Amino acid sequence: IVDRGGVLMIFGDFGQPENAKYELIFLVLSIVSHAPTITAFSLHSISSLKEHRKSLISNRSLRMTNQMLEIFHLQLKGVILHVFIPVLIFVMVNLLDTRLLFSDAIHASIRFVSTMLFITNPFQFSLVYIVKTSRYRKLATRIRSDWVGRNSHTNASDPTLPACSDSHR
Repeated sequence: IVDRGGVLMIFGDFGQPENAKYELIFLVLSIVSHAPTITAFSLHSISSLKEHRKSLISNRSLRMTNQMLEIFHLQLKGVILHVFIPVLIFVMVNLLDTRLLFSDAIHASIRFVSTMLFITNPFQFSLVYIVKTSRYRKLATRIRSDWVGRNSHTNASDPTLPACSDSHR
């Protein structure tokens, strides 16, 4: 990646963006048009949950409301890490000439890290639900143990594979 020659994150040499400027304009316009609605709905949901939490009598209802607020906060942190920061890096590095600030190796590292963060965005949303909800956590554990148990039995019945003692299962 370092020897490739371009200094912009995605589109090649600085000052020659070709069609990329239209893609960048479209990206910024879509963020500007969608972000306020999503932000307003999220803030309204959080404020509604906080108001609802004040009137709860049952400990179970209070715990569930607190858990939903915690999930909202985790998702917000995930969006900041996996969407906002990578898109901000892509936009800033495409708008500003950073050849004097960073070496080629640092450009390659920034491109790699921000791309990996952006690619893993869908995974973090589902992981929040699995990690924070005990029912899904138990289901994931059961599926994993069933899968491991099924695979260990098939390995034991296959004479071509090495045998595994019970202490390693």
